[in-house]
Amino acid sequence: MFFKDIADFKNYLTINVSFNFKELSVYLKSVDTNILKKYLGETFYTQAQTAYNASITLQNPQPIIGEMAQVIELIRQCTPYFAIAKWIPVGQVMIDNSGIRITTSENVKPAFQWQVRELKDSLNETGTTSLENLLEYLEKTISAFPAYKSSDEYKSNKSLFVSSSKLFLENYSLMLGGRSNYYRLKSTIKKIEEFEVKAVILPDLYNYLKTKSKAGTAFNDSDNALMDLIIPAVVNLTIAKAVNEIPAKLNADGFLVFDNTTGESLDSKKSASHVDLSRIGLEADKDGRTYLKKLKEYLEANKTTYLLYANDSTYIETTTTTNTQADTDSFYSAL
Repeated sequence: MFFKDIADFKNYLTINVSFNFKELSVYLKSVDTNILKKYLGETFYTQAQTAYNASITLQNPQPIIGEMAQVIELIRQCTPYFAIAKWIPVGQVMIDNSGIRITTSENVKPAFQWQVRELKDSLNETGTTSLENLLEYLEKTISAFPAYKSSDEYKSNKSLFVSSSKLFLENYSLMLGGRSNYYRLKSTIKKIEEFEVKAVILPDLYNYLKTKSKAGTAFNDSDNALMDLIIPAVVNLTIAKAVNEIPAKLNADGFLVFDNTTGESLDSKKSASHVDLSRIGLEADKDGRTYLKKLKEYLEANKTTYLLYANDSTYIETTTTTNTQADTDSFYSAL
């Protein structure tokens, strides 16, 4: 973890009462394990932790220099919020041999549940924003951090045409949660690119763009003209597919669906109704397929520029538009 004591912690998140740092450190370590390592990769996380530990050692402390100093500063701006949000459920009660209790007195009473909920939402929102700032900085200074560049997280992002939460948000502003929701959607993004985009631009051109994307090679003007249509198509079709996937959670008991009648505790928040989800899905699907149609038309009109497309062995010049999914397809027939 990236804090040495409670006074150090309070420089980043004000706690207006006494707090046991040993207890808090459990949650800071949990954030490191479940959030930092997931997004930064094990190797780069270890490098950052080693640099921080060396800077606070009592004997021969080593100052943190260069871009790593800013990385650690951004980590310290991020992790306190997630740690306190994780602490809240346990912090509201006392657990001992007598069971689970709450403490009250004439002068000190537990906060109302709506206050606790608002605090937790605020903490997670601030933590997520700070995590975005950290990851954006790393991407801007990627040449200084080869361990991060070689991490599975970074490589998996760059293997996608929609390679960041920023790109996703630019094309679908209703998505909240930034990087965390982008992380949940990556498997769906991958499927949309492989199943939908590849069918339109054909394998040779698709593989050419994927190779550049994975290598981090800059797209040229003709590539960017395609990406201007590919990215919004992928984003919208991902949302259309995700509305059927996100409301369900798979655990040891099978699939749990949040339908406002289950025993899952959502506090006062409720999942969107099936009717609302269907509307969202239909609109996103319509927009995504409109972009795919424009993409196909653009390629047909510029075949001399995109010879990988025109000369692909699977190319059949029968239409200037892609099949935009019939009304009898499963997405529509299920409504």
